Amino acid sequence: IVALVGQGHSLPWQPATPVTNPQWLVARLLEPSEAENGFVKVLSQFRAAQLDTAPNFAEFLGRWMAARASHRIRRNVVEEGSRFTPGFWQQLELAKEVADGVAHECPDFILWPCDSRELFVGALTRIGEAVREEPVFGWKKVNDASPSLQKDFGELSPLWRFTSAGYLHILDFTCRMLESSAGVQAEFEEIASGLPRRPDVVKFRPDMKRAAELLQQMLVAEWRSRDPLSKQLH
Repeated sequence: IVALVGQGHSLPWQPATPVTNPQWLVARLLEPSEAENGFVKVLSQFRAAQLDTAPNFAEFLGRWMAARASHRIRRNVVEEGSRFTPGFWQQLELAKEVADGVAHECPDFILWPCDSRELFVGALTRIGEAVREEPVFGWKKVNDASPSLQKDFGELSPLWRFTSAGYLHILDFTCRMLESSAGVQAEFEEIASGLPRRPDVVKFRPDMKRAAELLQQMLVAEWRSRDPLSKQLH
């Protein structure tokens, strides 16, 4: 808004008060006087997880899920009648398939061996390489079209879809079930207990279904590729 006003654009509305400079807004976010201890919780967590310095989406998502490990709210309650209920069930059941598949193929699987995110980041990197060749994700079409919209555009990250809410829930639910000391089924039931009743029909989007399949496949591949010493819990 500041840039548009500064360039003389005619806006269809006018701000009630003068628009402040972006630098001031950033400073207020970093140290707001209204918040306890002067921190915005989401922003402070973002920086604590070092998401602001992640070099790519695999590392970004890996740091995000690792930072949430063992700190997740164990039972979020979704209100009855939520229009997102079918989506939540789709994402939860796909994540259950991933967790069950990984646990079946690798009974000794540890998601965060030695409290490291390397295994998970490695699996995400493998997924990114596979997505380039998977038509269901449409990566090539979007990547090829991007320079026409922004001339200096580089390359679209093949994990760009995983930053959307649906994909993130698949990652998060999967991590919850695989890291849970209670086991996959118990954690699944705990998550499900906070959701409205499951719809009679849950439709699975082809791209999300394939994403879940790739997640299971690459977690298993990454685990099997690791040196036995790197698979220890601590």
